[in-house]
Amino acid sequence: MLRIAQPLLLGQVIRYFSVGAEASGISHGMACLYAGGVCLCTLLFVSVHHPTMQQVMRLGMRLRTASCALMYQKALKLSRASVGQTAASTVINIMANDVNRFDEFSIFASYLVVAPIQTAMIVYIVWTYLGVACFAGIGLLLLFIPFQALMGRLFSGVR
Repeated sequence: MLRIAQPLLLGQVIRYFSVGAEASGISHGMACLYAGGVCLCTLLFVSVHHPTMQQVMRLGMRLRTASCALMYQKALKLSRASVGQTAASTVINIMANDVNRFDEFSIFASYLVVAPIQTAMIVYIVWTYLGVACFAGIGLLLLFIPFQALMGRLFSGVR
């Protein structure tokens, strides 16, 4: 919400200075209130975003630690025959590299919820300015999803 309010307030401040006070219809006091709103939105965003990211990274670290502990417990319960079938480097690689994906997932998982809401808000705002033409941009954005999936597959094959 703050990411949407801040540009709207900033747009009013820019309009006040670019067009002029008389032509924009914005008084000096209102321009000062809009500028204060921009500062307040920035302050609120920073004070909310940092603790949220700290908790999300903490959750990712806990997921990573728990999965490493599960792998270690499983390795202790394996028989000698099954230990001989699996190379130690494979287990070390999984514990060192692959478990870090939990950290990355915890950071980006919130965007699965937030992104559709932000997209709907942005479509509404752009709809007020452009009308039906805004759906061309959204359609182009949606076409990038399969393109990204294809490129991910190609890069993973090369890697």
